Amino acid sequence: MEKLNVILHSTSQEIENFRKEAYKKILDDVEFCEILKNAGFRDEEILENIAKFDLYHNDFLLNKKIKTYEECKNLNKFYIYELVKVNGFIEERYREIDAYHRASIYFNKFIYCDFDLDNLYKTKLRDVPRQNISIDLGLQLKSGKKMFYVYGGHNTYKTMAAIAFTNNLGNKLVDTIAFIDCAKRFKEFADLAFAKDKNEFDKIIKILSKVQLLVLDGLGEEYKNEIVRDLILLPILRNRSKEKGVITVITSPYSLKELSKIYTLKDRNELPAREIVSFIKSSIDSEIYSGRLNL
Repeated sequence: MEKLNVILHSTSQEIENFRKEAYKKILDDVEFCEILKNAGFRDEEILENIAKFDLYHNDFLLNKKIKTYEECKNLNKFYIYELVKVNGFIEERYREIDAYHRASIYFNKFIYCDFDLDNLYKTKLRDVPRQNISIDLGLQLKSGKKMFYVYGGHNTYKTMAAIAFTNNLGNKLVDTIAFIDCAKRFKEFADLAFAKDKNEFDKIIKILSKVQLLVLDGLGEEYKNEIVRDLILLPILRNRSKEKGVITVITSPYSLKELSKIYTLKDRNELPAREIVSFIKSSIDSEIYSGRLNL
């Protein structure tokens, strides 16, 4: 950009010095000057609006340093400040930083998210300490399976593996996700049934039946009664068995044999419990064991 030979008039020497320094800094940045040139800005316009262009330039320099969502968070900066020319007038605009935009697209896929997505969204299968879980999940996925059952003791990285698996699928293969903490959410859903809010309850069951990726984390740790078994868990599994292309991940402290026993409940009705286990068994390759309690 050609430097103007102009006399800067100002009642304040400090303001005049600022304008000169800011303008020189812009001229010395070849890449930024090219952006301004392509946008159709003239030297006169830059000088007349030097405060805005200085802000634009400083923001441009800062944005070049931001490559990841973590850097957006660390700098508390999520938007790019830009100047554009519209019908001969200079307008200020804001748009999402690319790294933040990519993260936002993923975050917005979640209908329910019962883990710290903001800090764990980049957790990968290779990060899971018990690699047998990651390996088995990967192999079963490659074999075409659409349901996965991971069970084992507490603190054996079942939830971490489910999160990593969700991140892997969520960034590539699915557009809608529900990651459910069974102990927390099943109580909420059961409360709706108790309150006879049928429309809202039916809406939730329909959503969880059709969502592309459903994770039921900690199945068996929820308070168990006929409503949870017969009106929530069983209909969701039954409906998902009829849906094409949906993926289901279940983690539990119980094997399927144990799950069948605990869902027999006090009514001693074994049929719903058997049906639950049957749906799972018919859809998985094999149970993935995460191991015993990890102290």
